[in-house]
Amino acid sequence: KKVSFPRSTLVISAALAALFTSFFEMLVLLLVVYAFGGNPTVYIPLVFLGLICLGALGLGIGFFLAVSNVYFRDTQHFIAIILQLWFYATPIVYTINTVTDRADKTGHHWISVLYRLNPAERFAELFRNLIYDNRLPTAATAIYCVVVPAVVLVAGFVFFSRFEGRLAEEL
Repeated sequence: KKVSFPRSTLVISAALAALFTSFFEMLVLLLVVYAFGGNPTVYIPLVFLGLICLGALGLGIGFFLAVSNVYFRDTQHFIAIILQLWFYATPIVYTINTVTDRADKTGHHWISVLYRLNPAERFAELFRNLIYDNRLPTAATAIYCVVVPAVVLVAGFVFFSRFEGRLAEEL
């Protein structure tokens, strides 16, 4: 007999597994920060709240990609390439100020605007402020890191729900 379960469970379980791993990775990072003399103790709850928001963003994107992977089989191969490019386009190893300074020197101010549209840039700024700088992020960054994941999650879930009934037939 066939067992029926919500297909969204597959996407949600993958996102929760990644979020669970991220929690432990963040704990290791916090221990390293403490070992090198940092003290982000006050901001630890906000760091984990930020991780939950980042997980919501990932889940929303995951809903979109799950549907596209069913209809376009090569999606999984392109995602690895896109994620690699996205990593280098996100100021994680370098700060946004480095990008802004170079853009100002060359007269290409649109590059700074393009970087600010990257949702991962705002999360990198949020975590950098909380963990390394021991300060709260700007209100704009905090609001962005809550609103954008919520919008992407709702849009992704609605998109997934719309195609959910036909996914098993396509597979």
